[in-house]
Amino acid sequence: MDCHYPRISKRPSLKDVGFGCFHEIVYDKMKFKVKDDVIALVNRERHGNEMDTSLVKDVVNIFVEIGNGKLDCYVNDFETAFLTDL
Repeated sequence: MDCHYPRISKRPSLKDVGFGCFHEIVYDKMKFKVKDDVIALVNRERHGNEMDTSLVKDVVNIFVEIGNGKLDCYVNDFETAFLTDL
């Protein structure tokens, strides 16, 4: 259904609608807290504490993936603040 109906009806696919809902309902509300928490984890690691690097990698990948092939969300919502904190 998702393969043919959106093309025929000129409506967004179920995947696109779901992605938009996730972005609006989850990502937009959590991005600042998540960014701050990742930066805090990195800062703790800089001071000798252990850090779950796979968790941080997965979280950073969400910033990349939410941009749908572009790095805008990663740069605007994470990288700029992270580099400023260095």
